[in-house]
Amino acid sequence: MSNITPTITTLAEGTIDADGSFSSMTRLPALTPGVYNVQMVGTHVNGSTLQLTSQITIGGVGEFTSIGANIPVIK
Repeated sequence: MSNITPTITTLAEGTIDADGSFSSMTRLPALTPGVYNVQMVGTHVNGSTLQLTSQITIGGVGEFTSIGANIPVIK
């Protein structure tokens, strides 16, 4: 059994609009085959933290083989 510490890479940063919305498109770097978690983290005006995480799988020639649903967590 192994417990590999994940590498965290910030791909983009931004600001939430006055109405509380956020929209962004970011290009992922070249990824080796495997499973990755792509996560967006933001702070609500009331101080709560919102995390959206989607798990993606990259195949043998660098293609997406699966893209999971966004899983929200509010803290």
